Amino acid sequence: METTITYQDQRKRKLIAFNIVIALLLLLWVPVSIDKMVDFASFKDGILNQPFSDSLGHILIYTLPAFELLTVTCTHRRPFRPNTYRKHLQLHQRNLLAR
Repeated sequence: METTITYQDQRKRKLIAFNIVIALLLLLWVPVSIDKMVDFASFKDGILNQPFSDSLGHILIYTLPAFELLTVTCTHRRPFRPNTYRKHLQLHQRNLLAR
């Protein structure tokens, strides 16, 4: 019985630590992504001044902010997190096998 309680306590601590790390990453990532969209002209000039071709720069200008916000969304939503994603897939497999 104590082993189960200890395991559950460890699991809660890991989950809390994981959520803290996600919250810190979101606090860093979201303002940067929003700044890229708010001050788009500055972001565009900065990307076009990089040492790669302008055609790649024009692609990155529009895809980087979108992918950053998509990554933030996927990090924030539970089904995309590592442990719950696996459980989500297992649930779908059980539902398919039950039919």
